Amino acid sequence: MGAGHDVKNAAKHYRDVLGFNVIPLKAGSKVAALQKGHPHLYRRATDEEFESFDFRNVGIVTGEVSGIIVIDEDKRGALEAQGWAVPVTATVKTARGHHYYFKHPGFRVRNRTGKGALAPGVDLKGDGGYVVAPPSIIQMMINEKGIDWSQEHVYEWALSPDHVGVAFCPVWLLDELQKQPERTSSVDLTAHIEDGERNSELTRRAGKLTRVLDSKTTREVLHFINEKYCRTPLPPDEVDSITLYENAVEEPDEVGVLMSDVKSEEVRWLWQRRIPLGKLTLLEGDPDWGKSAITMDLAARVTTGRPMPMTHLSMLNLLALLNPLTFLAA
Repeated sequence: MGAGHDVKNAAKHYRDVLGFNVIPLKAGSKVAALQKGHPHLYRRATDEEFESFDFRNVGIVTGEVSGIIVIDEDKRGALEAQGWAVPVTATVKTARGHHYYFKHPGFRVRNRTGKGALAPGVDLKGDGGYVVAPPSIIQMMINEKGIDWSQEHVYEWALSPDHVGVAFCPVWLLDELQKQPERTSSVDLTAHIEDGERNSELTRRAGKLTRVLDSKTTREVLHFINEKYCRTPLPPDEVDSITLYENAVEEPDEVGVLMSDVKSEEVRWLWQRRIPLGKLTLLEGDPDWGKSAITMDLAARVTTGRPMPMTHLSMLNLLALLNPLTFLAA
């Protein structure tokens, strides 16, 4: 009761003070304690939804919704091996390494795990992902010399965001985010899976399977792979959760909308035929051309209800305004 209360308080602090989106996780597990198809990897829970969550463990959602991305160093020294220095930033001590928190760069960030990781032992959690957060406790099965035994790990802040904040992405990370992960046309479903790669590798294989199999068959095959090829099999409910997540299916190589699918709509204007209402408008020009002055003038007109510039000018007036020297010379 007390431990659950502490987790709930931590989740509330992450949400209300630090601005992170949070989700409940099952006791002793990394698995979300939410129904299939839940939307909370992409939107914040309402106050009512949050109060209904059963926080046995807590996950912090990564991506734009929380304003963060997280580097998961799953093998100690993996970042140093790449020559990647980490600035002082919010850091969590995990079972095998650390989670390093960075500010979201403002563009879409893919999750990079398993074969598509940033580097061996270096995963990336971006939009649509989440990480286990303190004070969560995870039960792990350890296999050593053929003997299975259970071990607990308590997630703890090595550097708290309350004390050191969240750093901007270092240059090396921004460079890596611009690179497209290598894609392979096939996946070896019979390759053995080490303990540190179980979730990411099963998720990757599930993504391939769902392209050719229905959800029921995918689940059955994934359970078979888990039992047959994982060095230490995951619990059945954790395997089930992998097939339910939206990001279990790999993202297509091309994302877009066909022009034939774009529906026409009536345009409403803030400034007739210049600035559409409720749409993105780009004001572009060289330095010292008056972009800031124009923006402030437009803002003043909108907030005071005054008409937009040149609303009632004739074409002759407009020509005189745009090129007065030429007009006067004529």
